[in-house]
Amino acid sequence: MTRRVVLERHAEDDLDEQAMFIARDNPAEALAFLDAVEQAFVRLVNYPNIGSARAFRNTRLEGIRIWPVPEYPNRLIFCRVTDDAIQILRILHAAQDYTRFFRDEDT
Repeated sequence: MTRRVVLERHAEDDLDEQAMFIARDNPAEALAFLDAVEQAFVRLVNYPNIGSARAFRNTRLEGIRIWPVPEYPNRLIFCRVTDDAIQILRILHAAQDYTRFFRDEDT
């Protein structure tokens, strides 16, 4: 069975913000970034357990994995694998304190 990619609302916002930030200095690079993210989603579908599992105190956050966007290692994809989907929860810059984004999330 092939899993589908589900881009959660926060991840959509993150992706838009990251692309807009990059586009301020280099619109072509922003498009390249978006393409790299799309390719990363394809790879996640094909290899759903790549990346590192992260443990959180909150049991609702169980099963979250982190994987850098290829060619953009400072951009991290936070996802969860289910039986039929790859849930993309967040796409954050590595310099951000990612734990604060998952304290009160309804993931």
